[in-house]
Amino acid sequence: MQKVTEVGKFSQEIITEFGLSYNENDPIILAKNRKKHMLKRHGDEFADFEKTYSQIPDILTTPDYVGLHPDGKSLQFVKLLEENTLVAVRLDPKNGSVRTMYPLTDNKLKNYLDAKRMRKM
Repeated sequence: MQKVTEVGKFSQEIITEFGLSYNENDPIILAKNRKKHMLKRHGDEFADFEKTYSQIPDILTTPDYVGLHPDGKSLQFVKLLEENTLVAVRLDPKNGSVRTMYPLTDNKLKNYLDAKRMRKM
């Protein structure tokens, strides 16, 4: 069985804002194998991957922006750190699970905001 860690919870504000079918405090989990994916796909894009990775719980708890992916299958939590960081959480009937994390350029964030794909929290 794959090892998972709870890294956050759905807040009532997020549930209401995006019309989600979760309950307040339902868990957001992170499977151990996702770190390998993030390192392989995006590790070299971060100044300090390990430091940012350790901040996933903070990104999920106190995001600066949140948006629903156009396909409706994931939420995107953005935190303005040294590098704007996006953490994507897959929405599945049982729980939310972190899928990936990558830096987001200022320009890309601006485009998301202009297109109303992200909301300030």
